[in-house]
Amino acid sequence: MKQRRFILFLVFESTPTNAIEFCEALSEVCLESSAIFLDHASEYPVGSDPEAAWLIDLTYWKDSLASDEPGKWITEIVATYVGEAACQVRAIGSLLLSDVVPASIDLLVRGALERSGRVIWVLDNSVFVGTKVRAARAALELGVSYQNYREALHLLGADSVARQDVKDRDVLLRESILKWFAPIRPPNDPCNPKSRPTKDMTRWEAEGQKYPTNTAIAEIAGTRCGLTKEQAAGAYAGLCGYSHPSVVFARENRGVGSLGLPQFEYRANDLQKTVRMAVLTYLEALRHCASYFESGLDRLDQAIEPIHRRIDELAVLSAPDQ
Repeated sequence: MKQRRFILFLVFESTPTNAIEFCEALSEVCLESSAIFLDHASEYPVGSDPEAAWLIDLTYWKDSLASDEPGKWITEIVATYVGEAACQVRAIGSLLLSDVVPASIDLLVRGALERSGRVIWVLDNSVFVGTKVRAARAALELGVSYQNYREALHLLGADSVARQDVKDRDVLLRESILKWFAPIRPPNDPCNPKSRPTKDMTRWEAEGQKYPTNTAIAEIAGTRCGLTKEQAAGAYAGLCGYSHPSVVFARENRGVGSLGLPQFEYRANDLQKTVRMAVLTYLEALRHCASYFESGLDRLDQAIEPIHRRIDELAVLSAPDQ
């Protein structure tokens, strides 16, 4: 049987454990988690109780804004990001059974965290987030997405027809934001208060909300999974460091093999923490969806409970001696 190089050099700092079995167990956690959405989403239909959050929001928007557009924004954001995060968590599970983890796993974990975190942010059900705030957050999320997409088309030199279609959609969204939320738009030139309002939506403020950076999103998601803001921000900074080319970050996992070739070595505890972050934030995003759309939070929690228990077991198994 082919030896898996990264598993061969997986380091346990406490009780010796079979490295292959450990990675297979982490993989199983990822595959079971992703299956909740990718294979069993139909088991969690949208609820119809008039007290469901999504229906309360929809009624408000229709009455106050004379539109159901915010509901469409939220649905697209949630379906897109949860679906992508589920695929990334599944990909992490597959990656753990391969020998190409170095410089690969952090990209996937980071992507799943960013997407799950934005779902958590948009669907935030805390007492300080009301119906109109949720709509504003969804508007900013979609607006910045349009903004980035238009910039990419411009840089690629896309034909005018494609660019005009996206521009028209973007303009309609911006008109709705201006009409419904009267956002604060700082001057385009920060040094000149009399300059025209900026078109950069990352600088807008609607209903007291600003488009959060990915670090802020990591903090939001991390605190929902038991981390402090500082720990979440630090973990995200690490994921970014490993995702981008960096000789210094690579030194953490890189050594030299017997033939003088790079040899990658992972500490088991670090690997399980990385996987844990992707899985827990994704599962938390699912819980926010189930709560908001009243699609069976109790039933979802029953499916999630054994996954949480297994993650905790693996954390104990890989933890260094105190």
